[in-house]
Amino acid sequence: KAKALFAAGLSAGWDEKSFHFACSTQYTPAQATLFAGVSQVPPGHHLVLTADDSSVVTRAYWDLPRHQPEVDLEVDDFGHALDVAVRLRLPAGQKCAFQLSGGLDSASVVALACQALEETDVFTVSFPHPDYDELALAEEVAERYGARLHRVRLDEEDLINALEPAVRHSEGLAVNGHLSAKFLLARAIHEQGFKVVLTGEGADEVLLGYPHFRQDLNAGVLEPDFLSQNRASAGIMLSAGPTLALGGVEAELGWVPSFLRAKAALGHRLHQVLKSDFLGSYRERDCFHEMLDGADLAGRDRLDQASYLWCKSALCNYILSTLGDGCEMSHSVEARLPFLDHHLVELV
Repeated sequence: KAKALFAAGLSAGWDEKSFHFACSTQYTPAQATLFAGVSQVPPGHHLVLTADDSSVVTRAYWDLPRHQPEVDLEVDDFGHALDVAVRLRLPAGQKCAFQLSGGLDSASVVALACQALEETDVFTVSFPHPDYDELALAEEVAERYGARLHRVRLDEEDLINALEPAVRHSEGLAVNGHLSAKFLLARAIHEQGFKVVLTGEGADEVLLGYPHFRQDLNAGVLEPDFLSQNRASAGIMLSAGPTLALGGVEAELGWVPSFLRAKAALGHRLHQVLKSDFLGSYRERDCFHEMLDGADLAGRDRLDQASYLWCKSALCNYILSTLGDGCEMSHSVEARLPFLDHHLVELV
């Protein structure tokens, strides 16, 4: 994290261009951070320092493979690959916890882990409002597999009070209440003495589970009751209202992925709280077109393009960094994500 560099003597300051980008798209640019003089290694890359210490080179070692819709994936093949991915991430000789929402993704990880472990501890966040609480589902999963359930009770005041430390530790923008909840969940896991936790995150990327991917699959034509069935995504992952400029994306791709429209609408609302002179410095900027820079999109179909751009922005620069490592490592907890095992990704 950048705080380590500041402690080592680097002057702390905003990178205003990156801040504008994040306020527009909700994510930092692929190779930048919110801080002046601090870059990040792009996803799927590593740094190579030459033997004489004269230069540092950034090299790509892996990238998302292209979807091959003509290939049939057997369910047994997927199940075996996920089972292997889970077992590889179980720490040897050390207690391991599991994040459990009660949904299919985290429940699948817990179910497979329970086949390999004698004891399993699962942690779930519980809210007082029934529309947001998934405790009953988590309890059903825990009871079915004999797991020990730890309930982390949170209310609105908990989320508000945790927002400042969560942002400070994660060093990213919070686009919804997930950040505070994840921060408090990681704290509860740490307080119970766990250093490693397995999660179900990444499944919606690998299996294209988000509703905006379904919208792209149907060429933007909404199914009956689509929005009412996905109320939690409205305005965040499904577009609502006017948007920032998307002309560059449409000109280059010939279309605009649904999630980019949603982010451009969210960015449009966020711009309303920024000073006019700050926005004026970037009046001609198209941040969403900049997201295409260096993207390997040629030869990919629409759904593949949308998936690729999501993984290179939301997944790496929010889910895995801000929401993931930023919250968990602040409590000395290492999260492991079986669904993002690269062998599993390549298989799917």
